[in-house]
Amino acid sequence: MSKYSAHLLLFSIIIALHFSDAAIVGGRMLRVEKIQNDKETYSRVPASHKVKGYNDETIILEPKKYPMVQELGKFAVQQKYIEDASFSTLMVFKEVFRASFTRYKDGFIYKINGKVLILQRTSYFPKHFEAEVVVMQSYLGQYMYLKSFLIFP
Repeated sequence: MSKYSAHLLLFSIIIALHFSDAAIVGGRMLRVEKIQNDKETYSRVPASHKVKGYNDETIILEPKKYPMVQELGKFAVQQKYIEDASFSTLMVFKEVFRASFTRYKDGFIYKINGKVLILQRTSYFPKHFEAEVVVMQSYLGQYMYLKSFLIFP
């Protein structure tokens, strides 16, 4: 195979991955499932796949209305407008950490380790809870995922 053909093949694979509903987690590609309920739309990594040794479902909170950049410990968590189809981007696993959350009256603002972070409305969560958070990296920035089964009232 010539050098030109190899580059063309690699470029074709990257373009195909970019436009597929896939994410790379821990070096493995996962299919991301779109789910919609009455209040919000979110994405879910199937429970059959593992994220850094865990095999739970990972809820991807989509901050459609409240983009922000906030320092969170050593992370600069950058959340931008996310359209319904924008999860056709490649996501690479970064790290997992545990955090304490407080849900305020409007359902949008949480405190994570003393820092204020704005997320999409999640009114079904209790007022105070702890959860492990997965940090993922895409070319748009870093995004935080709550691990659903680790939410404690």
